[in-house]
Amino acid sequence: MKSFVHIHIYQPLLNFFSQGLKPQELALCAALGAGIGIFPVIGIATPLLTAISLFKRLNFAAIQLVSYLVAPLQLLLIIPFIRLGEKIMQTPKQEITLTAMISILDRGIIPAIITLRDTMVHAAVAWLIVGPISIYFLFKIITPFFEKINSKINLKS
Repeated sequence: MKSFVHIHIYQPLLNFFSQGLKPQELALCAALGAGIGIFPVIGIATPLLTAISLFKRLNFAAIQLVSYLVAPLQLLLIIPFIRLGEKIMQTPKQEITLTAMISILDRGIIPAIITLRDTMVHAAVAWLIVGPISIYFLFKIITPFFEKINSKINLKS
């Protein structure tokens, strides 16, 4: 049985290169998918990434694949983003847990938005500071990696 990494990361990567995607384009898709995929307000990443991929003419499948792969990380980072946002905005710490947030979401989206409005703003403010910087550095780090993979693929062809 092939590993998760081979099936869900390496093989799609090879497929994107075989479709003619350049390493820099794929690195941008991956960086945006990962960076925006961890946006701490659930339900925002997919429409935002869709709009970006259409506007910038980027590979939608590549962006969404990475976004889905980082979805567990998005959940893990919600509380840290809330805490950072509270510090940035100098507001008192709200007693909120991921379990409590999910319980609130079970009541419906409108009640959740009303109840969690301030919390979502704190988390989004923190991401607005951390997110773009993370996307930039991730792009710079993975571009050479993708270039190396692409050159190996071209040598085998």
